[in-house]
Amino acid sequence: MSNAFLQGLRSWWTSNGRAYLTTVAVCTVIALATAAAVGVDRVMNAGLQVFGVALALPFVVALAIILLCAIIFLPLLLLALLLESDIDIGGDFIADLAARIIGGYFGWFARRRDPMFWGSVSGALVALGVLALIS
Repeated sequence: MSNAFLQGLRSWWTSNGRAYLTTVAVCTVIALATAAAVGVDRVMNAGLQVFGVALALPFVVALAIILLCAIIFLPLLLLALLLESDIDIGGDFIADLAARIIGGYFGWFARRRDPMFWGSVSGALVALGVLALIS
């Protein structure tokens, strides 16, 4: 191993590594203790629902905006068809807005640099993996 790699590893360990690994361990222990107390199935279901909601939220918001725009623009579209005129209902704007919402949401996660944030997410995933193996 090169000296630069070891220095980088040492720097990570002294700055954020301890906090990250401590948070992973604490979250894993808490999740496993909760599973032992209330049952593995209930904790697995709750954990999967939390991650599912966190990952699906921007898509639900974007779909709601698209449906709202469709409801608003449907009478205009029908009126344009009846009058045989050209009307632009802003399809590009709606698609750009949905892409901006989804990209911004996942970009927010990507910009998080806090070891406590990523440690808690990693700890929950480790706990879900352990619970999946033992159930």
